[in-house]
Amino acid sequence: MPSPSPTPFKLLSFNKPNAFISLERSPFLKWSAQSHAFETGKFSHVVHPNLPVFDDDSDDDKGKSNRVIIPPRCVNIADEERNAFGSEAKHVQTLSASMFHTEKQFKKQVEMVSFGCENVSHVLFVSGDEKKKELDALKMLKIATKMRRDGDIPDEIKFAVAANPNTENVSAEYLEEKVAAGAELIITQPFFDYERCHEWVESAKRRGVLSANSGISNSSSASLVIGACAPSNRKDVEFWAKLVYGDEQSAKILSSSSSPIAKLAREYEQKEKELTTALYRDWIFERCELRAVAALGHAASAGVHFMPVTRIGYDIVKHLARRTREMETMEENA
Repeated sequence: MPSPSPTPFKLLSFNKPNAFISLERSPFLKWSAQSHAFETGKFSHVVHPNLPVFDDDSDDDKGKSNRVIIPPRCVNIADEERNAFGSEAKHVQTLSASMFHTEKQFKKQVEMVSFGCENVSHVLFVSGDEKKKELDALKMLKIATKMRRDGDIPDEIKFAVAANPNTENVSAEYLEEKVAAGAELIITQPFFDYERCHEWVESAKRRGVLSANSGISNSSSASLVIGACAPSNRKDVEFWAKLVYGDEQSAKILSSSSSPIAKLAREYEQKEKELTTALYRDWIFERCELRAVAALGHAASAGVHFMPVTRIGYDIVKHLARRTREMETMEENA
């Protein structure tokens, strides 16, 4: 895939039919640091991580010791959150294998999401970080698919999985396994190694596991939603390197002179030194805008998933959403 290039009118696809435009509700920031981004009303879906608490001053010991009775986050949405998300927004609840000790615990959580969450559209299965566990994303997907087939959860609940084209085998064989097991939506990590990610997407297309970019999947294919991040400095890029490549591998990759993400980290460092504060702010906003354009404009994409991570990241996404609304208004009045 070529590097992102400026195509600002692509951002109007925020309003294209069936577009999946999602924003992650961060478990690591206070609500006040991210609420304004949701209040723009530009996001069709809210993605909730699989953590029992959100605010810094909350007590999460209960969630750690008795995971089975802690409801998924989408079940306990506060009124101020619901107002910010908007009545039309759908919810995607992440369930991580690392949160469950047994299959029974997992099944109870799936039922809580399916019957206890208002406007839930998808359950997103991820394996998580723990090495020793009974479940992984593929096993959870197979269990949930059987539950839905047996009538234990509603047919309208769809299943999503995560993918990391930066590191997964470019043959996309593992993705094919997930789709065969029942995955209807694929949400990727942000694309950093564009050539490798493009090869992964092309392999998935050849295998027939990606739907057309209408956003509608069928029994043998899934819709692709590409992740977009909003780093504000070199440290943020290095954080993403660890998240995408792992602690050990990221150190080697970041020290490489040819690695795309290492080049990106150096570019952020250089620009922060060279530009004034105002110009640097504009520059990092433009980087996020171009990532969104690249994700939405990709031929195989059904949408984009924003993962801002930091307070500044949410501020960037907020301004991007507002700018999109201004552009839409200008076109309507033209």
